[in-house]
Amino acid sequence: MPKTASQSRQTKSCARHESGFLLMDDIDKLKPLKNDNVSQAIVTVIKNQGIDLHGMEDITSLFELEKKICELVSTYNDSSDERQLIFHLIQIWGGRTGRSIYVRPQNGFNWDDVDKYYKPFIEGCSNIKGTSNSDMQTALKSAVEFNKLKYIGYSFITKHLRFWTYPQLKLQMFPPYDSVMSCHYMKKCYSYKDIIPYWQRIYKEAEKNHMSVAEYERILFNNL
Repeated sequence: MPKTASQSRQTKSCARHESGFLLMDDIDKLKPLKNDNVSQAIVTVIKNQGIDLHGMEDITSLFELEKKICELVSTYNDSSDERQLIFHLIQIWGGRTGRSIYVRPQNGFNWDDVDKYYKPFIEGCSNIKGTSNSDMQTALKSAVEFNKLKYIGYSFITKHLRFWTYPQLKLQMFPPYDSVMSCHYMKKCYSYKDIIPYWQRIYKEAEKNHMSVAEYERILFNNL
């Protein structure tokens, strides 16, 4: 029987991952953050370091920035310039608390120091193919290695992990670790040391609610 127009659109926009979850191909499926404004404080800090954001500093909506980052990681071609721009944009998306890595080093921000850890981190993320326990162990190992870089913690590392798993997992990309959301919704105040049980809990709750983990996490975050 020929597919209806509705079925054809659904087939085009969704794919089923080996984990069994439906993967939405379109980041537009997400709702914007409740506070959708880009923090100009961190943008100013980055620009004051003489860093070229290639016009991206003009993006004022976090949702538009999120879509741009997803586009960039999906077309990433293993160049240092690409990595650096994506790094800065994720820091901006994460908010003003991401400024530490720019203001705390004695000699200012140094991309080579960051990229020494960031490139292997991205390579580790590319090995994540699903949301199995093995994939979570790979994600955790990559995060731990990245955390050897000073002035960046697991809250921001997992924001980077979120975007760098988007090309493979789409809206099943790994959710960032958020201690406040953990205490409010996960029935336990997970610490970064409990990050695998934290991830497992979010994936389980998202599946129970018949939505992708990104959609579920966004709803929870907007209700904090």
